[in-house]
Amino acid sequence: MTSDFRLYHALLKEMRRLDIRHIVLSLGDEIPPYVGVVISSESEVSSIDFPVKIGENDPERAASEALVYLSGTKNCESVFIGIDPGKRPGMAVVCDGKVVERIQAKNPEDCRRIAENALRSREYGNATVRVGHGDVTNRNRIIAALLGMDVYLEIVDERNTTRYTKNDDVEAAIRIAMAQGEKLRRNYEAMPTGGELREIQRRSRIASGNITISTSLARKVATGEVSMEAAIEAQRGGE
Repeated sequence: MTSDFRLYHALLKEMRRLDIRHIVLSLGDEIPPYVGVVISSESEVSSIDFPVKIGENDPERAASEALVYLSGTKNCESVFIGIDPGKRPGMAVVCDGKVVERIQAKNPEDCRRIAENALRSREYGNATVRVGHGDVTNRNRIIAALLGMDVYLEIVDERNTTRYTKNDDVEAAIRIAMAQGEKLRRNYEAMPTGGELREIQRRSRIASGNITISTSLARKVATGEVSMEAAIEAQRGGE
């Protein structure tokens, strides 16, 4: 419920991405009784007469808060966040044994923002982030991004998790969140293998048409220091 055109479209996109059932209302419209929470802009929310409402100009944060209200997990004792490592990691938030959020991160570093949004919206006793042990380079990028958060960090051996469904990133993240992990005992440095670097170089040829980026640039792409596009431009400039 907002007259902010830009926020309106961003919220619609976020609702669809997270598969949140929603309707669109104009300011002043009657709010149907089946609505659980109303989202509006920070400047407009005070004019809305509804017991549960969110005034937030950040669509991703607004959607995360909405999920908290709709799932009834504003207050919980234990929060577990599972992360399945990858280029676009799968994530799941479990509150007191209930799966309340399923999210696909944009990249390994994006996991921190998503985890912080999930925790910021809740009152909880303790929080644990569990990261799957596979895909070592991306796993280590995720861990590096999470360091410094006020949470318990654990590594989960995914081979010991029971598989209930077909293996996709988000379902794997749910299993990781619910599995017992080992406490993080050291820093994990992202050290891509030769095979990973060659694969990135292969993708650079596909993306550019004919340019193979150098091994040093491929390493920076693997560790998230630069994007593939920036690496291709740097290689092109050096030719």
